[in-house]
Amino acid sequence: KGYKTVVRPNGIRVLADETGSFFEEREIGKTAFDYAEHLVAERDGTPAQPITQREQWQREEAARRKATGDGGDGKAGKDEPKSATQQYLQDMVARGREKEKKKEDMAARLSETPTHKGREDYEERRTARIERMEDRAARAKREAEGRFKSEHDILDNIPMGQPILAGHHSEKRHRRDLERADRNMRAGMEALSRAEHYERRAKAAASGYAISSDDPEAVVKLKEKLEGLEASQARMKAANKIIRRKAGTQEEKIAELTASLGYSPSLAAKLMEKDFTGQVGFPDYKTTNNAAKIRQTKKRIDELNAKGADETSEIEHNGVTIKDNVEANRLQIFFPGKPDDATRARLKKEGFRWSPSEGAWQRQRSSGATYWARDIVGVPRDVEKALARVAPFGGAGSVAAALLDFRPGSGDGCGDGGEGR
Repeated sequence: KGYKTVVRPNGIRVLADETGSFFEEREIGKTAFDYAEHLVAERDGTPAQPITQREQWQREEAARRKATGDGGDGKAGKDEPKSATQQYLQDMVARGREKEKKKEDMAARLSETPTHKGREDYEERRTARIERMEDRAARAKREAEGRFKSEHDILDNIPMGQPILAGHHSEKRHRRDLERADRNMRAGMEALSRAEHYERRAKAAASGYAISSDDPEAVVKLKEKLEGLEASQARMKAANKIIRRKAGTQEEKIAELTASLGYSPSLAAKLMEKDFTGQVGFPDYKTTNNAAKIRQTKKRIDELNAKGADETSEIEHNGVTIKDNVEANRLQIFFPGKPDDATRARLKKEGFRWSPSEGAWQRQRSSGATYWARDIVGVPRDVEKALARVAPFGGAGSVAAALLDFRPGSGDGCGDGGEGR
């Protein structure tokens, strides 16, 4: 009948007809091979073996396609409705093409020249941050030492093992001294904990391990990080392929890991040992987690490049200004006065912090920052949608202000239903 097996680019063999259209969009198994033998038997006129119900369905499907003019590519005839299987196969192919297109688009965007600007004063701010954390750590250490010294000075006046003499004139002083020593000891421990906290923050800022969006070189550093993650992923996969291969002895595999991938003999031998799940090589969770890091890094590079064309903008609502400050890489909220306790608590909960130098509550720019800023200030949802609709037309500040003052059913001439929105 002209059917043949074809190896697709992804390595899967499929059954195709003489036109090259795929008959079965799946990996060939015993059933499909048996069906191919029956097609050959019918062509040559040789007796065929009994076929299964699945094979019978496949033969009926082929006959239906021939009768309806279906070319075998998963598309039904003009007047023939698609079966559930056909629709599923077509959707699967469409999803695969869409996924490949997304990968190509992402690769193209990653290869583009970085447009991310960052902050010009990033290095100065980073240096000042390190010095500030180190200074706080030093002050906390001095406080801890002073507290511990006070505790020892108080306890030195009490003989070792001296009990409290109940009813004696020294009882009150003894109890008071013990309470003072305890307070100093606890305060010293808290100060020591703060010192360790600030030391860790100073060390993290100096290490440069975390890549800040404020850094003008953030995209370049993220690309370097991405190259390392992808190289590590390829190396782990290659090692697992060697280790989990059935052919070859353990000594041969260790030698191949050492020679081809550069692993030390001790690490290669350790990879050959079974873990707590009974697997050898790099566990699946490591490759899965590393793949997730690769996706996250690519997404972040794409987002930073996309933000490179942004411009600073601001809107005002009820006397409060929300400013998307691109140069400072901050979403800022300017209140006419000091917000009440509930508003300040809400701002802190959503990640905003008071900046005395800017005179604003701010956090790093993101879609989440914009959402929470508008939600806290009370910008109505219909106004957000209206702003989104006028944005492509370059909505001016006067238009934005008019929209922000809009209230359905508030004498705006649109009626209670807001038909004129």
